[in-house]
Amino acid sequence: MLIETNPDIVSFCEQPLKVQEEIDGKIYETIFDMWIKRKDGTEEFIEVKYSKDVESDRNERVQRQLFIQKVWCAKNGYKHNIQTEKHIRGNPIYLANMKLIIPYLKQYPNLIETDKYKIMKALQNGCRTIKDIEDYSNSKTILESIIHLFYEGLLLANLHKHPLTVHTKVWLNE
Repeated sequence: MLIETNPDIVSFCEQPLKVQEEIDGKIYETIFDMWIKRKDGTEEFIEVKYSKDVESDRNERVQRQLFIQKVWCAKNGYKHNIQTEKHIRGNPIYLANMKLIIPYLKQYPNLIETDKYKIMKALQNGCRTIKDIEDYSNSKTILESIIHLFYEGLLLANLHKHPLTVHTKVWLNE
């Protein structure tokens, strides 16, 4: 979900690649959990693990898997990133907000330009609530457009600290 709602990520794939590496004369295989490509063209492979498995040397299989992936990425010029539940679930408010946003992005894939104009005009003098913008614009699709503008990085709100509601204050990303 954090991948799908990140406007910096232009493409991603789950379980994209199986790789092999030799360790002590034995061939081991591993499959990455995810591959992402960012707007700037950089590509990254991600492995998702529980923090207890990453932080402990006891789980040899996990340590070997992470080592193989790190070596393969280094050999092939990719960034390797390990994500744990601490990062993924670390901010429940932000995660809940992203869960609200995803259906809008999927159901309404295109921004309505007239709504964008109304939103930008409403915010030209500073911060306003979503409800204020809805009242100002008199448009039934304004919330969908506000969400698209969040996603595109043109609008900001404190989605890491406050639930997304009609009382959420938004402002232009200038």
